Amino acid sequence: MTRVRSSTAPRHSPAWAIQLATYLREHGTEPEPLMRAAGFPSGKQTTADDRVPFHWITAFFEIAARETNDDLLGFHFGQTADVRDSGLVGFLGAYAETLRDAIHNSAFYARVFGDGVAFDTTRLDAEGRLGWDYNLPASVDTRQYAEWYAATSVSVCRTAAGSHIRPRRVCLRHPHRNASDEMARFFGCEVEFGADENAVYFEPGALDRRIPASDRKLLAYLRGVAQDILDRHGGNVPDLPAQIERLIMARLSSGRVGQDEIAAELGMSQRTLSRRLQEMDLTFRGLLDGLREALATRYLSESDLTQAQIAFMLGFADQSSFITAYRRWTGKTPGDARRH
Repeated sequence: MTRVRSSTAPRHSPAWAIQLATYLREHGTEPEPLMRAAGFPSGKQTTADDRVPFHWITAFFEIAARETNDDLLGFHFGQTADVRDSGLVGFLGAYAETLRDAIHNSAFYARVFGDGVAFDTTRLDAEGRLGWDYNLPASVDTRQYAEWYAATSVSVCRTAAGSHIRPRRVCLRHPHRNASDEMARFFGCEVEFGADENAVYFEPGALDRRIPASDRKLLAYLRGVAQDILDRHGGNVPDLPAQIERLIMARLSSGRVGQDEIAAELGMSQRTLSRRLQEMDLTFRGLLDGLREALATRYLSESDLTQAQIAFMLGFADQSSFITAYRRWTGKTPGDARRH
């Protein structure tokens, strides 16, 4: 498991972790021990106004799924979401004129929640694409949280518009060994696991659906409140290792993960990037190997991908090179890891 330093980690409102705690309690599971295991302090009531390390929240989702033996916990929880439970950001969507406006508003003002999630709506108008990523090391497990958000985004659009909105595509970065027809039935399309993005593609025309609860005056007021919060608190840029890992993730299968390419993407020279990493007692090679090892272990344990497919996804020239690297990282072969 990748360790994230709480002192420098992105911080986020635990609003949805609190809602998950309620969901668990309603289904017979006491959430407090699970929250403590994820990092939440004991003896202190957590509120939606708090800002906690984002990885506490994603860890809580993963731990809850294991403890309840519900491999689709995030997906199931997402179907029950009421956007108003997210407070200000939720109401900015609920009172918009159309679904398109609601998604744009919620994505833009999501920074009010904190720095944990980065949304991308640049292709929403043309392609109906809502993309998102996490400001965490790419090797941190966010599967339950990603499946929760995919289900939530579709569920709240259906509720807001009062109609059965069906996406064209749902793409998730992580693999999923036990992906079931249940997801396809809910979304109305197949879910692409092991994709190179987290994204939901809506039919662009469907996003013009009007929201019956739309209220222009109230929406203008809420935007002013949200903007004031952003002006006062701003947002943090993900730390350098997290930025590097996200850039590597986007290029792994192509094999174009040289330090020169990543440095150029970050707007710095190779020498500057090496120096910045050295100041943190890190190296580019160490980050690349650590990410590949964590992803390989996850793919072997959580998917039915062949070793050849995993080798390709991690940017190795062939399966033999992957096996050699995995043995160097762990002292075991990929086959040994999968059997255990």
